[in-house]
Amino acid sequence: LYMTNRIEFITTWVGLCKIGVTVAFLNCEMKGDSLLHCLRESQVQKLIFGAELGANIERVINTAVNKGIEPLCIGGQLDFTRSIDAEISVQPITDQIEAFVLVLSFRIYSLIFLQVGQPDTPRQQR
Repeated sequence: LYMTNRIEFITTWVGLCKIGVTVAFLNCEMKGDSLLHCLRESQVQKLIFGAELGANIERVINTAVNKGIEPLCIGGQLDFTRSIDAEISVQPITDQIEAFVLVLSFRIYSLIFLQVGQPDTPRQQR
């Protein structure tokens, strides 16, 4: 899963986990050889990425396809790959799903905040 911070990231992640797919998160700052290395090491079969990262994927698309990786785009149509926006069923979000996503987002944010911690407070001088 190769996306920037967007709501599709969480919904795609949760949806893939729900159907039993093992999801590997790729840092959206990676490009070129480092991106190819991570794709190889994680042994991905399909690469779901956001259209905003299309330029990064376009640079490595030929090598990735030769390694058996199928790139799938979310959030736009790009010339060099298939967009799965049309294949995703568009249904209204129910209140329960919306509440679940909000709680999940809050928990993830809280976890990140707790791991990073708060800035050190100045120590009192003696």
